[in-house]
Amino acid sequence: KTKTPWISDHLSWGRLEGAHYHHLIPLPHRSDVADYVAERLRIVQDFLEIPFALENIASVASFANNEMSEWEFYSQVVEKGGVQMMLDINNVYISSRNHGFDPLDFLQQIPLDKVIQIHLAGHTDLGAYCLDTHDCPVKDEVWKLYEKIYPLTHGASTLLEWDDHFLSFEQTCKEAMKAKTFQSAFEVSL
Repeated sequence: KTKTPWISDHLSWGRLEGAHYHHLIPLPHRSDVADYVAERLRIVQDFLEIPFALENIASVASFANNEMSEWEFYSQVVEKGGVQMMLDINNVYISSRNHGFDPLDFLQQIPLDKVIQIHLAGHTDLGAYCLDTHDCPVKDEVWKLYEKIYPLTHGASTLLEWDDHFLSFEQTCKEAMKAKTFQSAFEVSL
């Protein structure tokens, strides 16, 4: 046994009969889909016997028949499924840019008491849209969101994601320590 304190996955799909997609595809933001996913989450969590967390994804497309916002869908799935949130702030920012909403609307409307871990990463801004590439330092706009949200998560752990164009160990540590600066400022204010 690994003694992991939790297990997580993304709130997405990536497989149809006969095909596996190597990209995280958003689910339709509808009540029936939220109920379907929540029921399966309860089964998974009961089987695993440890906390399960769902991570929000960055999306560039959405379904025309969505009934609710991304944050409403994410919140419903987590609440109904009885699971935790793996909150990716970079993904919130990317989706906000790609879909034209204020990222603070997303972050202020989700149950932050359910956040078990925060993810930070770099992204590629292509002007008309952004992609979640995890291949560069965290952008200032994401750090600003982190600064506002971290104190509201009661000290949730933070993970820096980096998947390509790797830095030296020293540079990577320096980037990761930026989060510590925001965390320390919050702890001093307590």
